[in-house]
Amino acid sequence: MLRLTEYPEWVHLLPKVDLPPWLTGCAHVIDGEDGRTILHSSPDGANVPAHKHGAQLFIVVAGSVKVTIDGEVKDLVAGDSVEIADQQEHAVVAEPNSLVIEVFADSATSPEAQVTMSAETLAALREQMARSQS
Repeated sequence: MLRLTEYPEWVHLLPKVDLPPWLTGCAHVIDGEDGRTILHSSPDGANVPAHKHGAQLFIVVAGSVKVTIDGEVKDLVAGDSVEIADQQEHAVVAEPNSLVIEVFADSATSPEAQVTMSAETLAALREQMARSQS
């Protein structure tokens, strides 16, 4: 069995996604009218705060990831996946050098795809971004 440590070169030819400030690494997208797939690599790891959006399938290709769904922590490793229901709150912590594939049930332009976060999470993110810029 082939174990990936990075995506094949052709993946890097796909369109890139602009990442939010709390994410590092690189993300490439395959968009369709009825959904989207994002291939994300995080050499430095990732810490995605609790948020909600449309239904999602989260697949770990390499590394290890903790996904918290409605307060329940799931430890995932390469080959594991988890389904996140529509508008189900979740957060993600990816170890360095993780590769994940995220398949979204909604296209990028649909209202269901819009990410929502609690006021407390947004305030904490703004504070974290302000500290990193000073």
